[in-house]
This record gives sequence, structure tokens and C-alpha cells, in this order.
Amino acid sequence: MCQESYEEEWVNVVSEGIVSVGGAAPNVGETVTIPVNIIENPGIAGFTFTVNYNKRVLTPKEITSGDLITSGFFTSNLEQGIPLEELDNVKVHWNTESNITNDGTLFNVVFDVSSTATEGQYAIWLEYENGDITNQNLDDVLPTVLPNAITIADVIRGDVTLDRVVDQRDGVLLSRYIGGWKLDFTDKQKQGISPILMKIQNLMAQSQQVVWM
Repeated sequence: MCQESYEEEWVNVVSEGIVSVGGAAPNVGETVTIPVNIIENPGIAGFTFTVNYNKRVLTPKEITSGDLITSGFFTSNLEQGIPLEELDNVKVHWNTESNITNDGTLFNVVFDVSSTATEGQYAIWLEYENGDITNQNLDDVLPTVLPNAITIADVIRGDVTLDRVVDQRDGVLLSRYIGGWKLDFTDKQKQGISPILMKIQNLMAQSQQVVWM
């Protein structure tokens, strides 16, 4: 009687590392770059990630390799030639012959933000399956993945006149406000200039520290 024999394949699993998506606060109609970073890197030699996002708000424009990816084969489904607005998600692939072990940026996703996007937070998150990430020993690497979001405000930063264009008129009004003119700004106008005022205040505080040192 002949018996079949087989050897069961066994793959080591490395459940280490944290891969995170960067966040941003763009204006409507802008282009925004979202980095995907790794920390506590256990050593990887290849990955496939699916990047998910809200298609009504974001359209992928470009994928660039991060500072960690200096060799090997790097590609994505953006190179398939189909209209980018028709993609349901972005798939990013990379592999090389030996591990990268440093922490840093794996890749960046450049998105166009819709000019009709409304105020709110829009999630960006990663997915992968077993076997999608490996190291030079061909182990399965299973890092923790952390999502993030872009936050879109109803007001464009610096748009004091609320005409959705930042130009010299906004600059004049902002200068008057900083100069102490009595201007009755609405809450939306204050929302548009508050990030700029915060930067100015920080610069003034830093200059005062230099003077006193």
C-alpha cells in the first residue's frame, strides 16, 4: 500500500512595528501630501498596502517613495493608465533583496482635494493581508496600522473677505486688524485668520526670547 507523504509549510510570523498614516488640514481645491511612516521597524524587505480614502473628496495624483525606499522595485496601481478618479483605492507595492530596518517614511500619497468638498474630517486608512509584508527571511511581518484623517474647514486660511480667494485685499484687512483697527469680523472671518495670527504670535514670542537672551 502506497502512502502519500507531504511536508507542511510553516511560516514564521513577526508581529512587530507600527505603520501610520499622516494627517493634514488642507483647503478645498488644494493638493495635499500624506506620508505613510513606520516606527519600531522589525526589518522588512517587501510590502503591499491598500490605501483607502473618500473618493468624493480625494483623488490620488501621485505616489512617491519615502526616504526609506532607496532601492528595489516600487510601483502602484496609479500606473495602470485608467482615470485616477475612477480608482476605488490605491495599492502600493515594493520589494528588495534585503531588509530595511530604520524608522521613517515608506511612501507618500499625493491627493487633489475636491473644490466642492464640505467641512469635516475624512478618514485615510491602510489595509493589508497575511503575506503582504515580508522580510529577508520570508517571514510574515504583521505591523500595527494606525489610520488618520484630513480635516477640511469651511473657511480657507487667510481668506478674510470670504470670497474663497486669498489675495491682496485679504492682506490689507489682516494688516489693519494686526495694527489695531476696529474691525467687526464675523466668526468665519476670525476662523480664516486665526492660524495666521497664531504663527505671527509665535514668531513674536521667539524674537522676544532672542532679545532677552
